[in-house]
Amino acid sequence: MKSLFKLYLAEVLNKKRLIFILIFISSLIYFLDAGFYYLLIINLILLIFLFFKYRRFFVIILILTIIIGARISFNKIINRIDQENISFDCKVNKVIHYKDYDLVFIRHNFNNYYYREKSLNKINSGMVINIKGQVSKTNKEKIPFDFNEENYLRHHNLTGFIKNAETEIKRSGFSLYLIHEKIYLNIIKNHPEKYSGILSALTIGEKSGLNSELNEQIQTIGIGHLFVISGLHIELIAGFLLIILKKLKDKKKNLIVFVILIIYYLICAFLVSILRVLLSFIFNKFLNLKLDNTAKIILSSLIVLLINPFYLFSYSFLLSYLIVFGIHLIEPFLNKKKGIKSYLTNSLKISLTSLIISLPIMMKMGTEINLLSIIFNLFFIPFVSYLILPLSFISLLFPVFGFIYGYFLELFLFITNKFSQLKIFQFIIPRISLFNSFYYNQVLELIMAIIYLFIFIILLRKISLKRSISFLLIIFFYLLMVKINYHNRIYFMSLSIGDAIVIQERFLKTTILIDTGDGKNNELVDFIKRIGIKNIDAVIISHGDDDHIGGLKKIVENFKVKNIYLSYFDDTSKNYILNNKIETTKINYVKKGDLIQINDFCFQVLSPKEKENSPNNNSLVLYAKIFGLSYLFTGDIEKEIENNFNYNLDVDIFKVAHHGSNTSSTINFLQKIKPKIAIAMNGYHNMFGFPKKEIVDRFKELKIPLYNTIDKGTIYLSQGINKNKIQINTTFEG
Repeated sequence: MKSLFKLYLAEVLNKKRLIFILIFISSLIYFLDAGFYYLLIINLILLIFLFFKYRRFFVIILILTIIIGARISFNKIINRIDQENISFDCKVNKVIHYKDYDLVFIRHNFNNYYYREKSLNKINSGMVINIKGQVSKTNKEKIPFDFNEENYLRHHNLTGFIKNAETEIKRSGFSLYLIHEKIYLNIIKNHPEKYSGILSALTIGEKSGLNSELNEQIQTIGIGHLFVISGLHIELIAGFLLIILKKLKDKKKNLIVFVILIIYYLICAFLVSILRVLLSFIFNKFLNLKLDNTAKIILSSLIVLLINPFYLFSYSFLLSYLIVFGIHLIEPFLNKKKGIKSYLTNSLKISLTSLIISLPIMMKMGTEINLLSIIFNLFFIPFVSYLILPLSFISLLFPVFGFIYGYFLELFLFITNKFSQLKIFQFIIPRISLFNSFYYNQVLELIMAIIYLFIFIILLRKISLKRSISFLLIIFFYLLMVKINYHNRIYFMSLSIGDAIVIQERFLKTTILIDTGDGKNNELVDFIKRIGIKNIDAVIISHGDDDHIGGLKKIVENFKVKNIYLSYFDDTSKNYILNNKIETTKINYVKKGDLIQINDFCFQVLSPKEKENSPNNNSLVLYAKIFGLSYLFTGDIEKEIENNFNYNLDVDIFKVAHHGSNTSSTINFLQKIKPKIAIAMNGYHNMFGFPKKEIVDRFKELKIPLYNTIDKGTIYLSQGINKNKIQINTTFEG
């Protein structure tokens, strides 16, 4: 039996075999999770080939397939929502503490749920609580390319989110996550708020306390990797321990270090980046595997994926392994000499390689990349690694030294703030949007990322002109695909609060934005960047309510806006412009009878004619022919304006007034304009219950199809090569 095990083990512990297994397992996970059926065909062909050619290796692959398949299938079966209303006693798995709320993860039978607890620090990991509430319907992206709740739940083994949660503590208990949680709360309690977020991120990997502004600055200058627990932390801890234990024999010394690293793994709440280092420690210190570094990295990643296949969708897993893999690839090109010149040269090579090899993941994570990050890292890596990080551990263990720590953090914050303002080499990262189905866009992105990494790895093995051109061509082709997008599209955005409509002409020729939502987050700005837009030809603000104009300042700060159009009689909009000092863009005030000409697009202003008592009735009412269809945009007008509407219009698409409030959409008005389709825009944090039931019933009675962003997500009309065909798509329905 032992010899048979060794025989099978020898089949695996081979670099080429390990690469094959990693590719096979990764494609299998993608198929089982996302349903990429072309991957299933590839896997079946490979299995048939192995069955006839390498029977022993086939058995190993088959066993791994069964293990992975059973794990993913089991998760899908147990995490189905059987009931909407729930009431039960359950155990708290873990709690993530944010500034304004706690995110609580609970377990009941085999099902895992999470909810927001507004009472800060009321619930701790390990507690048994009684909970009542409703399990919310899970959705895909509310906005294209944005947070996908359905994927989040599946990849974190969660059944659903509980809304309107009412909880009662039954008794205390213990959870392994409680260690991490108690240390974090201790940091928050004993250190100034300004520094506690940085301290907890650097020492125990808890980033929930990081200031949002600082977090944005860190991402802008490209040093986010320094705030992730990594091999550097393990080296620091292990190095310190080895100095203390230097008199012990290697076997005892390694065992003690390993046990302490396991404890640190628990303290950091089972971070995958630490698991990677622990596996590397086992390979090198205990197993003495005769494999090169690349093979060890691949073997480590396979073990992690067997523990949890869904790590394949974790950015921390992908970045951790990709960057370490990239650094090992360029080791032969690093200067072995000592001195500042060698250090700077090697740091530049490592920083550049890390940026390039992680680019496909960075494109999925964010919307921008700063090429200056390569230079910034020359300063920040040694500053954080050899000064801030050791001081963080000292300050954690001995808070009395916190004042020294504070001086250096102030210097760090000052430099970070200044560097983040240098955006000269900051570029928007667009997303592929060639197809109406975002499923096919994701498939294309995956293929592009694999080709990109494959060519990059080949290029590093032997740099040549032909390979360099191939690598540059794949980047150029990606950017070209964004530019050659042949679809005309109008997006009725599903924002957290408010209205925003994005009109995008094919090949990015013209971009128009009608309203901006409340701007309390970056979801609209991020989306516009992801569809490849840098310049906006016009922003039209219907009126000055915060849920329509609140995001204007962010739009102007992030894009070059040529013109802004406002209602002539809307004082709230005028005050917003003055208060926010929006001076870099031409401001135009329009009223009834005016035409808004934006390249080939013309909007007729149908209202207001004069100043109205209600701010809503000062909304711009616009009529336009766009991509062959007629649109009526109505802002938040109410029945007084609708009753005086004296136009005979052919309306294909009607933007429902005032989100579907019962103050608008009167029967007479709807019968007058006779829209073929109506679209109601409501924030998914809708506090007013819009659209009202009587309005929904009214549209049904008049047989006007009503699309609602709460039910459908972002609604986008798309026109391809065939100009006579307009397709209506929604993010919740593919």
